[in-house]
Amino acid sequence: MGRVSGAASSFMNLSMLIGPVAGGMLAVWVGAGGVFIGAGVLLSMIGLAGLFIIKRKFVYKGKMKKPA
Repeated sequence: MGRVSGAASSFMNLSMLIGPVAGGMLAVWVGAGGVFIGAGVLLSMIGLAGLFIIKRKFVYKGKMKKPA
């Protein structure tokens, strides 16, 4: 448990260091508005993918009826 916890903590700290630098470089390259639009599109795609996965899991396992 100690090694796994240490590795997870290291990756979190590394992402907190790299995130602002990468975000700043991206904002210079595409503009601040482009960063927010890209993040919104990416989060929307992740959300839709999650909905499709959940729908597929429950519909095809027989827990819900198929939509008409």
